[in-house]
Amino acid sequence: MELVEWELLERRAAAFEFQEQEARTAPLPGEPEPVNPVQEVGDCLKLVRDLLTPLLPYLPGIYTDEVVAELAGKVVPVMDKYGLSVEGVGDLFGPELSLAVTVLPLAYVTYKVHGQYKAALDAERTVDMPKPQAQAAPVAVAPVRAMVAVRDTGGQLSMQGA
Repeated sequence: MELVEWELLERRAAAFEFQEQEARTAPLPGEPEPVNPVQEVGDCLKLVRDLLTPLLPYLPGIYTDEVVAELAGKVVPVMDKYGLSVEGVGDLFGPELSLAVTVLPLAYVTYKVHGQYKAALDAERTVDMPKPQAQAAPVAVAPVRAMVAVRDTGGQLSMQGA
């Protein structure tokens, strides 16, 4: 009988410890709710997907919101195992990430359009240029004056045979 009572006491103590831990981790009134790590990882993955979409337009078809949510659910336990966290990344780098998501795709599209513009200009210029004519083979020209052999005599030049 004593063993059963002891187990009951241990279970009650564990339940009280759990309730105390829950009370300690619960947000106070006016304090923001804790960040759901699965949602935070999912948001980061969606951000990367949306950022890479101008480069790789097929990504949204592969990484749908459902796939990203499932992937985030699988990634969070691994991150917890190795002590990694993305908690608060959105709050910490929110303006920078927003700027990057806006500017980087625009910069890439501008770069691609400029390349097409330059290619169109080059194509327009090459159309107006006449086609090069076939050039005749160069004709060997005989020297106007024959070269006279010269011998070095230590600083003074003298003509040979003269």
